[in-house]
Amino acid sequence: MPTTEEIVRALNPTTAVQTRSLRGIQVIPGKEVAPPSIDLTINFHYDSAKLGGEEMLVLKRLGTALQDPRLAGYSFLIAGHTDAKGSEQYNQRLSEARAKTARDHLIFFYDIDPRRLQAVGYGKSKLIAPDQPESAANRRVQIVNLGPTG
Repeated sequence: MPTTEEIVRALNPTTAVQTRSLRGIQVIPGKEVAPPSIDLTINFHYDSAKLGGEEMLVLKRLGTALQDPRLAGYSFLIAGHTDAKGSEQYNQRLSEARAKTARDHLIFFYDIDPRRLQAVGYGKSKLIAPDQPESAANRRVQIVNLGPTG
C-alpha cells in the first residue's frame, strides 16, 4: 500500500516517474507521455460497492494526497476496474458503482471539490494482468491526473 507521499509523487506531473527518457526522442503528436497515474488496490466486499476497513485506509491516504498543495490545482479521474469473473454488463455496473463510491467517499470525508473528481467504470475491459483475467490484481481503482483544474 503506497504512502500518502508516494501517491502525491506519482500523481504530480513534476515528480511522476517516467518509464523512459525523452533525451534524443522526438515527441510525435498523439504519442505523448501518459498522464501521471497510480493503481490502488481497493478491494470491495464480494458483489458490493461497500468499503471495508483496509479500503478506508487506502482512501484516507488518497484523500490526504489530494488535499496536498502540490495536487490542489489538478483534476483526477477515478477509474474502477474488475476482474473477468461475471458478465460484461455486470462488471461494468459494478466498476461504475465502485468508482462512484470511492469518489463520494473522497468528497464527503476529505472535502475534495466534486469538480476535481470524475468517476468512470471500465469493467473488465482494461485488465492489468490480462494473462490472469480472474486475478485479484485486476480489481483496482486507478487514479489519473487529468491536468489543471479548469
